[in-house]
Amino acid sequence: MTVRIAAFGAAIFLAAPAVAQDGATADLVRCRATTDDAARLACYDAAVTAFEAARAQGEVVVLSRSEVAETQRRSFGFDLNVLNPFDSEGRPEELQSVDGTLARARQSGGKWIVTLQDGTTWRQLDNASPYFRTAAGTPVHIRRASLGSYMMTIGGAAPLRVRRENP
Repeated sequence: MTVRIAAFGAAIFLAAPAVAQDGATADLVRCRATTDDAARLACYDAAVTAFEAARAQGEVVVLSRSEVAETQRRSFGFDLNVLNPFDSEGRPEELQSVDGTLARARQSGGKWIVTLQDGTTWRQLDNASPYFRTAAGTPVHIRRASLGSYMMTIGGAAPLRVRRENP
């Protein structure tokens, strides 16, 4: 349940810039068409005041590209597109892979549970038994694979098929 709530929250968070473009900034763009200088200034003043009020109330979220990239990286492994009620126009391109650093790895029921230093946890799905270094600090690469699955390579070892466990 927590994963669903967190994933839905992230989907809304990622969609907020698109909503802001269509709603709150539309008034700013319309002001450009006003030919009278005083009327255009009054239009801009009103639009900026409305935009600031919407931002202060949390109706509009302004994100830098680096904040969007970090949010995408942190949500890698969750299918946020299923939960996103907005169209895909203006949405940044989906990440195909992430690199991280191993914090710890342990076995449970013959499967690996891997936690990265950023706090994300991944669980092995296949029956592969690769040998890899379980020392903290080992580099980890996770990439999208077919049919919504993910492949994890730890320190250059054979890849494991994994799924994301936590938000």
